[in-house]
Amino acid sequence: MSKIQDSIKETLIEDFNPSVLKIVNESYMHSVPKDSETHFKLVIVSDSFNNISQVKRHQIIYKSLEDIMKQIHALSINSFDEAEYSKNPIILDSPNCANKK
Repeated sequence: MSKIQDSIKETLIEDFNPSVLKIVNESYMHSVPKDSETHFKLVIVSDSFNNISQVKRHQIIYKSLEDIMKQIHALSINSFDEAEYSKNPIILDSPNCANKK
């Protein structure tokens, strides 16, 4: 795992105690130098998200990662509470960047 990816993981575990946490460095799918840490995809499942809208979930995740977000370009967030995830645990793949050749 990368330094930034480790920081994301540690912060989210501390703040949300997730039952599922997947962090994928998707920088290779974009027009960035090799081994970049600029684009991440996040799948997080936590009871912390019970009765909270997707918009509010994203806001609290961004707030949690506020300092880390200053170091990256993009974060794709898939956030679920336990019941939502148990009904449909399928996460869509991210598309390649339009500028990536």
